[in-house]
Amino acid sequence: MIGQPAARSRADDDASKKPGPKLGAKPKENRPARARPMPVAKPAQPAFEGKPAFFLGVGFTRCGTSWLHQQLTHHPHIWVPPIKELHYWTRQRRYGVWDKYYKLHFQQMRSMSRFDVRKENERNQQRFDKYLEDHGRWALRYFLGWRCDRWYRSLFPKTGYAACGEITPNYVQMTDRQMAAVHRFDPAAKIIILLRNPIDRAWSMVAKHRLRKAGDAADQVEDETLYTVSLELARTMEYWPLIAEWQRVFGKSQVHIGWYDQIDTDKPAFLAGLAAFLGVDPQPFGANQRVLEKRQNAVDYGKRRMPEELRRQMARLALPMTEQLAEAEGGYAVAWAEEMRALAAD
Repeated sequence: MIGQPAARSRADDDASKKPGPKLGAKPKENRPARARPMPVAKPAQPAFEGKPAFFLGVGFTRCGTSWLHQQLTHHPHIWVPPIKELHYWTRQRRYGVWDKYYKLHFQQMRSMSRFDVRKENERNQQRFDKYLEDHGRWALRYFLGWRCDRWYRSLFPKTGYAACGEITPNYVQMTDRQMAAVHRFDPAAKIIILLRNPIDRAWSMVAKHRLRKAGDAADQVEDETLYTVSLELARTMEYWPLIAEWQRVFGKSQVHIGWYDQIDTDKPAFLAGLAAFLGVDPQPFGANQRVLEKRQNAVDYGKRRMPEELRRQMARLALPMTEQLAEAEGGYAVAWAEEMRALAAD
């Protein structure tokens, strides 16, 4: 209205409250704006827009599968679950959340979390926070989902990677029905099988399950116990019949045989062959030398070594199967068979 003072705005009030320049203060110079550093361009990652190739590492135990899982984990074009050995096709598909491996995985996650009062330290808390940051959504799907093929498929990415899959060594002993279910899930699945000298593998299994559990008393385990278990493993161990069944269902071109001997002597060559099979770039495999050389799930035999007499007896038992494998696949099995013939002849 006429005759009334104009209303003061809040901006005017705030401006009036701002302190003026102090007496004697030097006026500010108009300095040029500081140039911001240009962002460093990250190396471009190849875009994988199509469906990743699916693979299964099916065996064998004590043949380097834990080491292989770590190599696949650190390859940027390959995706594997944060949990090794899902046991879906042989156990969880049938027993669901009541399966022992589901409970084992849950206990492993709990032992890493903040809720485990036995491990209340900063390192474990940071480890668990990192796990949630990287795999939190995956963990929710894994632990809360209803076990079925659709749920299993949801555990793997639909795009963004050249290959994805998992490793469960006991898969190699699937029944015909279980193997057929895998084939229906993905007829183009790529199968990875790792093999080791049957004698050395049997002794490694004995060392893990007998000597490791004995701990400091490993030297007190009776020789008779070691002999009995080792000879039974050598007698019942099968390679070729199981490999032949996988080749029959998926075709020989979709089954890759990896040799433990090559892992032990020439890791880059082993990984290059695997990369060619999966259709990925082999270069990232050797980027981290510490990961490449780190042993996984290794067994310390202590002072216990395989007696020569036991080795000769195991060679006689494992020779027929090894000769069958050498004739079918060649590779390091040929040298294994020759060694066993020499031992059996003594």
